[in-house]
Amino acid sequence: MNRLLSLALLTIFILTFLFSFFIYPPLPYRGTETVIIKPGMNARDIAIILKEKGLISSVELFLYTLKLKGDNGGRFIPGTFDIPRGLRVDQLLEFIFKAKPKTVWVTIPEGFNSREIAERLSASGVISKEEFLTALNRNIKGDYPSFIQPPYEGFLFPDTYEFFLNSPPELVIRKFLDRFVEVLPADFEEKAKRLGLTPREAIVLASLIEKEAKLDSERPIIAQVLLKRLKIGMRLQCDATVQYALGKTKPVLSYKDLEIDSPYNTYLHYGLPPGPICNPGLSSIVSAINPANTDYLFYFTKGDGVHIFSRTYEEHLAGQR
Repeated sequence: MNRLLSLALLTIFILTFLFSFFIYPPLPYRGTETVIIKPGMNARDIAIILKEKGLISSVELFLYTLKLKGDNGGRFIPGTFDIPRGLRVDQLLEFIFKAKPKTVWVTIPEGFNSREIAERLSASGVISKEEFLTALNRNIKGDYPSFIQPPYEGFLFPDTYEFFLNSPPELVIRKFLDRFVEVLPADFEEKAKRLGLTPREAIVLASLIEKEAKLDSERPIIAQVLLKRLKIGMRLQCDATVQYALGKTKPVLSYKDLEIDSPYNTYLHYGLPPGPICNPGLSSIVSAINPANTDYLFYFTKGDGVHIFSRTYEEHLAGQR
């Protein structure tokens, strides 16, 4: 009897020791480990990462402890977390469930196109460039006007945002679209209609204004020039649309550049390009539906960002001499 009791106590001691070994990670508390939980990861995926980082000793024990808490992994959220070493599995779970993912502030300048935005987001650790650009072609659920459609170029409102590191693409895009809807003037669609434009065409026009104008004071004038050209059936001849077609910005366009075969080349094609060429700021959006009242039909700049406007082609040529 005593032998059986001793054997039972020894077994309990060994099991307690083993359980204690597995419950505690192999590394003592000494700083933190950065763990990235990506969208779509299940509990086992996360456990494997924690094991690789040395934060737990057993994947199975982690999953068993999670089950004891009545959870199947639904409380994990995507993001980047700095997790302290030396936590028991139950403590580690509570830490992850309560922790907020790391965030970063990112400023998107007015006039950035979607590719430039993707590069900045990628450099800031928010999302990979490829993942962001691919997601722009998918429909994002939200309470948005019907004219806001993929690929969302023109509707990624330039501003300063706080993003989670390694964010899901839909969450990132939704932030841009939510902000766009928030700042869009209440009379935007009505005023666009008065000018003979659909709301989407008005945003396309705003994107041209954004890239053509450096000064806010000139944006309504350039809006008027472009609208007048549309009305009389004249080519817009915007350098910015050619640069968009080229996929790069050039200080001076060559005659060969102006011949590029692209629907965005407004030197070759009449009317507005098929879509926005950048993501305009509020000043350009407002100017697109509130053009100045002038007789100008031409403009050019000598390179300092300030434009010289003229009513006739003769005045336009004379001003460039």
